[in-house]
Amino acid sequence: MCFTPLISITTAIIEFGIVIYLLKRIKDKRLRIIPLFVLLLGLYQLTEFFLCTSDNYLWPRLGFIVYTLLPVLGMQLFYDLSNKKLNKIFYSIPLFYILVALLHPNFIILGTCSSFFITVRNLIFNQNKILMWIYLAHYFTYPLYGLYILIKDKKNLNKIKDNWKLRFALYLVPIAVVLTEIILIASILKNINYIWPWSIINIILIIIMLLIIFISTKYNSEKTFYNIMTLITLFMITTSMILFVIIPLVNYNFPSVYCQFAILYSLAAIFFVEAFQSHKSKPK
Repeated sequence: MCFTPLISITTAIIEFGIVIYLLKRIKDKRLRIIPLFVLLLGLYQLTEFFLCTSDNYLWPRLGFIVYTLLPVLGMQLFYDLSNKKLNKIFYSIPLFYILVALLHPNFIILGTCSSFFITVRNLIFNQNKILMWIYLAHYFTYPLYGLYILIKDKKNLNKIKDNWKLRFALYLVPIAVVLTEIILIASILKNINYIWPWSIINIILIIIMLLIIFISTKYNSEKTFYNIMTLITLFMITTSMILFVIIPLVNYNFPSVYCQFAILYSLAAIFFVEAFQSHKSKPK
């Protein structure tokens, strides 16, 4: 569970509120995926909330389906922003895993709650390593390739270079994953009570966000953006792959621990939408 049922349901409500805000603010049709993305984050909070308040395995099954949709939607967003058409074949991989989750009667092997997170074991991550690695490969490569398409577009790159809010939003994405890994390792190595992590983690989040804002406003060259984005992205991928290999519990608990930091994506969505729509090219 995301620390407590109350915190999880509160996070979901906040994210649903952000969805309403984004729907009212978005004028550019290319940004239409963003509210859907945030909506799915909120729905995932609800699946955890209902699992820990009902013990029904339907909820982790739905939770898996929800977070399986996120990578391809991220890829779709970046393609839309670059005015490129995403080949529908890319939807086949997440669709396959969704069908497995829907149709296999014993897809969820175990779903339990603790004071800090939930542990979910499913057919993909516990009984078929090939399917697991294909899943992980698509989960990371889809949005990363989409990001490459985005910044390869000169117009988009100029927007990013000229607007610190866009850089801030893009930096938040891999950093949220790294923060999840750090907290997950700490929770595995030591039995942590949920009360103090909630306050301590949020203080850390504020400090990190201030640092990201400083970096985003201070360093705006194209080369610096590429270097920073490449560094944190490679670090995210490397550490994630290592953790999934050496610490099996990561497979079971990662989505749950990630939920606290998913709120960063909602914040990034607001910054991205406002900055992208308000951007005006500098006079030459």
